[in-house]
Amino acid sequence: ASAGAGASVSAGASAGAGAGASASASAGAGAGAGAGASTYDPAYLTAQPIAAKAIGHTSLVLKLTLEGGLVAAYKPRSQKPLGSTRYRAEIAAYRIARALGSSNVPVALARKIDAATLRALSSQGPHGKNADEILADDDGRVRGALMPWIKYELYPLEREPLRSRAAEWVTSKEPVADADKALARQVATLFVFDYYIANWDRMSGGNVAIDKATGTLLYVDNDGAFYEAPDGAKLADQLATLRKMTRFARSFIVALRAFGLHELEKSVGEEVPGVPLLSKNVIDMAEERRVRILKIVDARIASDGEASVLF
Repeated sequence: ASAGAGASVSAGASAGAGAGASASASAGAGAGAGAGASTYDPAYLTAQPIAAKAIGHTSLVLKLTLEGGLVAAYKPRSQKPLGSTRYRAEIAAYRIARALGSSNVPVALARKIDAATLRALSSQGPHGKNADEILADDDGRVRGALMPWIKYELYPLEREPLRSRAAEWVTSKEPVADADKALARQVATLFVFDYYIANWDRMSGGNVAIDKATGTLLYVDNDGAFYEAPDGAKLADQLATLRKMTRFARSFIVALRAFGLHELEKSVGEEVPGVPLLSKNVIDMAEERRVRILKIVDARIASDGEASVLF
């Protein structure tokens, strides 16, 4: 899986931020504004690519340089396994997180780019052959998810010592230290959010990062979400994790309670005019998962008390 706003980096490395990218947003769901914030330079939607490099492995990911010095990761519709739909999950995860008040998911924008240009620009390099896998529409353009390039450090929750530390924050009945609360809320929200969007890929490595300047945990690489037929065993594992949790981020649960089917459909919206970003089947399954989440939270509140469970 690619790390960061669609780009593969190693811990402590910088994925150069696009010039002019804005990083201001209202804090929500226990998250601070930062690299994953909701605002962005609108030029990302119009500036033309002038250079491209294939950087993906399991999925087709391009690092684009755009006119004006902007840099972005781009996941085009492709012939990769599930590549004709997976990029949509990046966009949907961002839109839903924003609607829920969370700045943890980096900006991901629906954008069509001339396919011939992309193929020509990205045909060089060790992964250049992947350029042939780009799937264009009848108009010669390719749909995809464009993510402004951001700076972050990997935060490997899937490995020790962070794995045990995160588990302690969300499963213990002992109070969380004041110094850890902001990060603990974001970890709790991550587990809930990933089950809600059915993202099976989070803990495969390199898919959680942190903006050290703001303390914002970044939920990166979300294209493992919103499958038409999600893996039942992986969903069951995620659900088991939620049932073990003793505390949840209050602001995120409050937002999720108010985020019914209508709100979900409205926030997801269309990919291009007349084309829904997600199918009705995928939307309905997400709503079913939301109901399960809230039942788990309510059962925990009934057992342990709201003051203990929501923090």
